[in-house]
Amino acid sequence: LSPVCLGSLRRAASINAEYMGAIKWRSVEDTKGGTWIGRLNRYDGSGYIVDLPTNQGEAKAIIAQLEEALFIDRQTRAVFIDFNLYHPVYNLDTIGRVALELPAAGGIHPKLEVKTWRLDKYFGSKWRSIHGFGDSLLDRCLLVYV
Repeated sequence: LSPVCLGSLRRAASINAEYMGAIKWRSVEDTKGGTWIGRLNRYDGSGYIVDLPTNQGEAKAIIAQLEEALFIDRQTRAVFIDFNLYHPVYNLDTIGRVALELPAAGGIHPKLEVKTWRLDKYFGSKWRSIHGFGDSLLDRCLLVYV
């Protein structure tokens, strides 16, 4: 390796060690994640997890730090991007996962899963009264707390 490459690799390794110390490995019991079966492998739900804030600037800064620290390296076999969306006008909730499998031979195998459902579909007269009771209970708790 040339001194230029070796120097940048050493710098990246030191940044990686420093930054990765803040990100801890989480077991399946901690994440409460289920097994996900991809094209190449089966993943049990454990791993390194980074939660991005809803603020776009802060999220971009975290992603830049991850990139600088070589968060995704040659040992990485999969990256999962999970997201949750809610549309209040139509009362729709959507969960999604973008999975990127990275084989040792190189390349990327992407997979997208999106599930959407109406939240008020399961509400009837019985559920509306339970929902109303829950709202009034929440209001009373807020009054006591404030």
